[in-house]
Amino acid sequence: GAEEFLRTLKKRYAIDALVLGFNNRFGHDRLEGMEQYRSIGERVGVDVIPAPEYRGDAAPISSSIIRRYLTDGRVEDATRALGAHYSLAGRVVEGKRLGRTLGFPTANLMPSAPEQLVPKTGAYAAYVTTPDGVRRCGVVNIGYRPTVSEGDAGGHVISIEAHIIDFVGYIYDEEIRVEFVKYLRPERRFPNTDKLAAQVKDDIAAARKCLGKQGA
Repeated sequence: GAEEFLRTLKKRYAIDALVLGFNNRFGHDRLEGMEQYRSIGERVGVDVIPAPEYRGDAAPISSSIIRRYLTDGRVEDATRALGAHYSLAGRVVEGKRLGRTLGFPTANLMPSAPEQLVPKTGAYAAYVTTPDGVRRCGVVNIGYRPTVSEGDAGGHVISIEAHIIDFVGYIYDEEIRVEFVKYLRPERRFPNTDKLAAQVKDDIAAARKCLGKQGA
């Protein structure tokens, strides 16, 4: 329960104080009142400090609200709630190289934390920090590629492709970070590569306009 958890923190990590969110609960008994946690803390030797509810312009804020913003593609709302752009870091891995054949090479991102939430599918204006530490403008496409595994009906795997505007460099197997700034459009299929190339040009123009206003 809550007391056992606090004792563990005290014993293993020598915790003297614990700041607890105004509506946060822990332990299988999940006590209702903050005073109960403070009382247990006194017995254990841990000062339980309640954090007040945030009531600023972006309120209400919670992890569940931010997750919903991201799964809805509302990255601007997520930015206001977080106080910073939501970002993903990962390694650049081999992709299909379709973008390169169209003249718009992309970095295929494999997130460093596989369990990290990936925003709604579609195209985004984004900042991309390249391995040299420079924060650059880009367009990120999130989609699902069909996969077929032997012995089953297959499935879908997430694809995160970042086109870094005006960047030339070899970054395979290097780490980059993507910051999502604005949702540009939903994921869609194109009848031919000419239509796709035209859309990518439009996406780049939209990202330049958006990111230019925000500043890098």
